[in-house]
Amino acid sequence: MMMEQLIVGETADEEQAVLYVFHFSDEFLLLPDNLAQLHPKELTYYQSLKFAPRIKSYLAGRFAAKQAASRYLKEDELKRICIEHGVFMQPVVYLRPVQVSITHCANFAAALAFSDRQLMGIDIEQIADDRLEALQSQMTGRELCIIQSLPHPLVDMLTLFWSAKEALSKVLKTGLTVPFSLFALKEIQYEEGVFRSSFEHFYQYGTFSFICSAFVCSITCPKGTVLNLAAIRKGIENLCESYMEDGRSQ
Repeated sequence: MMMEQLIVGETADEEQAVLYVFHFSDEFLLLPDNLAQLHPKELTYYQSLKFAPRIKSYLAGRFAAKQAASRYLKEDELKRICIEHGVFMQPVVYLRPVQVSITHCANFAAALAFSDRQLMGIDIEQIADDRLEALQSQMTGRELCIIQSLPHPLVDMLTLFWSAKEALSKVLKTGLTVPFSLFALKEIQYEEGVFRSSFEHFYQYGTFSFICSAFVCSITCPKGTVLNLAAIRKGIENLCESYMEDGRSQ
């Protein structure tokens, strides 16, 4: 598991955010101690779920979000934190002045907790060759030209562009309810293990993306936001390496 404090603003005295990332076994999610941390409203929704994949994604997302929110709010009682759904199914923390962004992929889950004066979104995607055709179909002609000019594997870049768009959609709280071309990337730069991208239509936002093993992690926030990129990248890399080693050992 990994938890990282993100600096948001020019100094450490300004608003901060908390990133919580972990990988898990299915058995871990169903431990009685973890289920006991659900708020009564969350427990009611959980008990209404019928299908294993949805149960897994719900519990993983809530676990990550509640951990991040508890550290941001300095609230030790996870059961007191209630994360429900907004009108577009975005996570909403009720009764407390904090926002969260949630992502889950394979047996990874992550969440950002941040001030309601700040706008952020996070997404994790697994790099997989069998997604190549589907990902290409969601790129604009300009994006495909940019991707083809980059000295990185095609499937890696397609996954990264998709992840950056997903993270932006969470900032805007639209999810995938609008044409994906609206989130088109304008340009991308690579430096010291970090991809920095900007958008054609949302110039006020930028995305930081990391490729770690077989995964891409993207964080979108307003331009000028200061993040502890080296620490985030290192923490995610360590987590991905641990995840891959666990898979090889099984």
